[in-house]
Amino acid sequence: MNKSIRLKLFQGSIALSILLSVSSSYAGPGIISKSPLFAASGVPANILFVVDDSGSMWRQATVRNEIQKDVYTDARFSAVKDGRNVTGERAFAEQYWGTGLNASFITRTPDVVTDPDSGAIIKEVMRLCPGINSLAYDPGKKYSAWRSEIFNGDPLYEANYYYEDLVYPVDNPVTTANEEGLLTLAPPYHNRTEDISKHQYLLWEDQPGVGEGTFQWGECGIFNPDKSIKYIDDDTSKAPAYISKLITVGNLPTDAEKDNYTNWFFYYRDRASIFKHVLADVFHDLDTRVGIATINSNAESSLGWGMEMANVNDSIPVSVEQAQRLANKKKLLKVLFDIGSVYQNDANTRGRGTSLRRAFENAGQYYRLGMTPSNGTLDDDFITDGQPSTSPILPSNKGGACQKNFTVLATDGFSNDYASPNGSYGDLDGDSVDNSLGDIAKYFSDDTKLNMITHTLSFGLAGDKGIPSDNWTEAQYNAYWPTEAELNNWEDEDEDTLYDLVHAAYNGGGEYLSASDLETLKEGFEKIINAIKTKTAGSASAVSFNSASIAADTYLYQGWFDGTDWSGDVLAYEYNGGSVPTPVPTVSPSVAPTGVPTPQPTPIPSAAGCISLKHANAKWNAKERLCSQALTDPASGGGRKVITSNGDTLNGPGAVFRYSSATAGELASAQIADLISKAPSGSEQAYLEDVIAYLRGDTALSGSFTFRSRISLLGDIVHSGPQYVGKPRANYPNFIEGNDANLKQPYFDFVKARASRTPIVYVGANDGMLHAFNAKTGTELFAYIPLAVSSTEAKAGLHYLAQPTYEHLPYVDATPTVGDVYIDNDWKTYLVGGLGRGGKGIYLLDITDPGSIGTENGMAAIVKEEFTDQHLGYTFSRPQIAKLNDGEWVAVFGNGYTNNTDGEAYLYVLYLDGSGPGGSRFQKVGPLGGNLATLVGGDCENSSSDCNGLSSPTLLDLNSDGKLDRVYAGDILGNMWAFDFNIDASSGTVVPKVAHGGKPLFTACNSALANGVCPAASRQAITVKPVVTAHEAQRSAATAPNLMVMFGTGQFLTELDKTNTDQQNLYAVWDAGEQYGSLDASDLQAATLSNIGGSTAGALSVSGSKVPYNASSVGGVFGWKISLIDTGERLVVSPYAIGEIVLFLTTTPTSNICDSGGGKGHLIALDIIDGVLPFTVFPNQTGVAGFDINALPGGMAVLDNTVVISDATGNLLGEKAFWQKPRPSRRSSWSIQK
Repeated sequence: MNKSIRLKLFQGSIALSILLSVSSSYAGPGIISKSPLFAASGVPANILFVVDDSGSMWRQATVRNEIQKDVYTDARFSAVKDGRNVTGERAFAEQYWGTGLNASFITRTPDVVTDPDSGAIIKEVMRLCPGINSLAYDPGKKYSAWRSEIFNGDPLYEANYYYEDLVYPVDNPVTTANEEGLLTLAPPYHNRTEDISKHQYLLWEDQPGVGEGTFQWGECGIFNPDKSIKYIDDDTSKAPAYISKLITVGNLPTDAEKDNYTNWFFYYRDRASIFKHVLADVFHDLDTRVGIATINSNAESSLGWGMEMANVNDSIPVSVEQAQRLANKKKLLKVLFDIGSVYQNDANTRGRGTSLRRAFENAGQYYRLGMTPSNGTLDDDFITDGQPSTSPILPSNKGGACQKNFTVLATDGFSNDYASPNGSYGDLDGDSVDNSLGDIAKYFSDDTKLNMITHTLSFGLAGDKGIPSDNWTEAQYNAYWPTEAELNNWEDEDEDTLYDLVHAAYNGGGEYLSASDLETLKEGFEKIINAIKTKTAGSASAVSFNSASIAADTYLYQGWFDGTDWSGDVLAYEYNGGSVPTPVPTVSPSVAPTGVPTPQPTPIPSAAGCISLKHANAKWNAKERLCSQALTDPASGGGRKVITSNGDTLNGPGAVFRYSSATAGELASAQIADLISKAPSGSEQAYLEDVIAYLRGDTALSGSFTFRSRISLLGDIVHSGPQYVGKPRANYPNFIEGNDANLKQPYFDFVKARASRTPIVYVGANDGMLHAFNAKTGTELFAYIPLAVSSTEAKAGLHYLAQPTYEHLPYVDATPTVGDVYIDNDWKTYLVGGLGRGGKGIYLLDITDPGSIGTENGMAAIVKEEFTDQHLGYTFSRPQIAKLNDGEWVAVFGNGYTNNTDGEAYLYVLYLDGSGPGGSRFQKVGPLGGNLATLVGGDCENSSSDCNGLSSPTLLDLNSDGKLDRVYAGDILGNMWAFDFNIDASSGTVVPKVAHGGKPLFTACNSALANGVCPAASRQAITVKPVVTAHEAQRSAATAPNLMVMFGTGQFLTELDKTNTDQQNLYAVWDAGEQYGSLDASDLQAATLSNIGGSTAGALSVSGSKVPYNASSVGGVFGWKISLIDTGERLVVSPYAIGEIVLFLTTTPTSNICDSGGGKGHLIALDIIDGVLPFTVFPNQTGVAGFDINALPGGMAVLDNTVVISDATGNLLGEKAFWQKPRPSRRSSWSIQK
């Protein structure tokens, strides 16, 4: 008798979200990438630093911006210079030159006298005050050598007061003198003997509450008549002035204090040294193409003008290529340190001018080499000494057409030698001035072949017209441009010439920054580098909803990552299914906006280094909320609740992630070993405390250890889709646990009791944490750090997150699953998650109502378990939660990829109460198919290995009793497996087994099988979760279970997958029972996709016929197949079935490096049974089965009659569709299956 089958899909959560899956080539799976493949990798930018090497760079006085004019017009300083009054514009020049303070004071000892009439002058002493002169020695600061490892891999020596074994940077030796405290300086100090012991410095006693951080008269001791050391002004008619706290270096009580002064003397005492210090830090952290040039020619030396553009990304371990990059970075640092240090007399080094226009023109012409037409020429020895230069722009096949080119012009002030440019640039910006820096910048910026972006930085000068800001109007800018006469008369030396630097940045599309000390100079360069990075990267991930259908207060949640700094975000949008303020890009060009908001990121600065990515349409975004939360109490990270597992099976594994003692509280020994693996010897405890505080989000950390600079506390969110958890709403029978008197609570009672619990969005991030955000406000409720992410290996573990050398690494990089379970005689909500490429483990949390937990210790109790096993690979397989027919609640998942024990595929069944029948913690089915893998050296990523692994499973309840009956999952080798979950008659418990006699239901292959196995070169990996429905036309008991199993093939896991062009397919396979396994493509009927031209260009049609299903061992037809039509197209996003339609979202990576979207894809809608178009699915699009997606898709979700797609650029695309004929389905009980 024919029976109708009632079919249920087990679902982890009704909240809809998508996980970008992954897929294959042969020799599976390969070396799995640690960075998101679907992010636009981008072309490495060219950055040319044009550095001032004029004579003024060796001056040892720079008046702080905030006091420049006040100090130079103060009567207590000398008011006469060269017979002229030091006032007005001329005072501005005096600030620049430092002549108001003696510019080279370090090699002179100011007279210390007690006789007021001796003639000592205040200005010679006040040059030592760090409140006035930003270059002066400040004993409150720690001075260290420039950051470098260019000498045989060793860092530069810290200076020692006694100069034993000291090597001066730039390969110039320092010889030890006979007398303690004396040294003989090599060039540029020309073997001059310098007695540091007699050097003096002055304490700046910054008074609290009185203009803190800004010098006030008296803070360096002037007019303190009770002190014994006296100085008088130039004007001997004035009363004597007094000064205190003048300290002689030789009299300092400790060697540490003497060494600190000596380090300052070597590495910080003049403008050039400060530049070198800051640029050394910048260069160390750059991972792009960099060149350096000086303003003046150094043709008489081996230095030339600098170093040609070269890739200095030494962080990517690519054998010879990486070694070359490291060599390039060392050369870059060597050139930097050599600037100004190769001359043998003062005339060459100290007498050169600041010919900015010619140097800046050289930079542009360097980029334009080989281009026509020309305007001006390049100096013969620019960059290289007498050698012909070539343009640094890459060839077109390497992305030169979209490569960004930047020039950073850094000087200690305005030009004092405005050497005319070689070319004629005229008045390009219409300010009535010809050939200004602004005109030159505009010329190169407007060049479409070049599009050079210019940033400028001035050190030591601020001007009195204010620093430009983003809200300046064009009129405000134009009011301050210099006149032509001013530009050509360097004797004027006023703010007008300084503002030509501003003009250049404005016209060049970059930023102008002003600095007056080490800290602001460092901030300036960091801001410029961050601005450059934001022009070269950025992407997003997946979406989810808080409702199964559109209703009031419906929200959409989207995960993001920013590849410039590997920060992340979760964005919450209100969604009403109708119109929104901003039109929405749609899959179909003819479909009206669907109500899906378009993200519009706008970076906005916040306090303490946090930067929020604010989106115009977002209700809230987690990055901003987490930053604000942390700043409420910077030292504690805002009172965050950060918990972890310590693996304690006796007392419970939950622990607070906090330093509370020498053993870090309750942390596991493996976690502590990880955290201190980079600690300096002897400082392990202090380091442990600080690194834990850093990872917790302490934004006020001021310890003595150097950690990675960050602008966000939330790490990147790549493969983890946000999961919404609100009111319980699993589709369980009320009495799934029985209805006897011992039952504590029917399921509906649990639903009612927890209806008002705090709604939470859960998402994994690559900061090592699973985050839980209040779904209404965005406030973080807690964060969980899995034990499995700990590692002491280099470039791994939690310690790596704090390292300045950090490059992207996955941590919690998979979508968790949430389900209601009955454990310990009570209903609970559990979360089960994997780590993706982040680790080989599964974690389990009780999230029944964490919003009601007020303490961090209380929150730690939600940790239930972490699981790992020898055959578990990286946990790409998303766990699913279900109740077995023997009453046990379990999580079911594949073993993922890179099982380094035997390389085979396994299915896991993990008991959620910790103990199954006979006390077993889990069951494991496999190895599937016997010995299918080849494992070499115990490493699946060995090039000679060929490993298998099981992907995400689909769970089915075939008789609607709420219990698991059957499971389907695909593997890397292209097999689709079916598993029976029936009760074993002998044990009375569920013992999962492979259906179809231990053989796969189907094997995806591009050629005929050989003895039931697909040849390696023809494999089609299955990395998506299949979608399964009942076969509505086949209901015979003889062919039970009569299920349609739909999936596609391909992988997107490794770098090689980007260029793989193997043919991939979409498949729909009829599971007609135990006797009909080992199917292949020859058992399916083909349909064909085609591109539609004309007015519907970018759309697809499908041709085919009704499938003549026939269950027969010979000549049987068991479904349909479709070949994907684009080269390299594959399915790595799990399909979705609704109504009569199955939806596929394909991925086609591009080989075009300039494609910011990383490729494209198709949205395809087909009839479940026949694989053709059963009716008009997309409104007013007759005959259309699919559309182009113009960037790599990140995932899809369905809400009522709208498909929402998130792509790799962060856009949300909306498409209206019909799921049944004649009217759209309102069915809301389906969820996207990951």
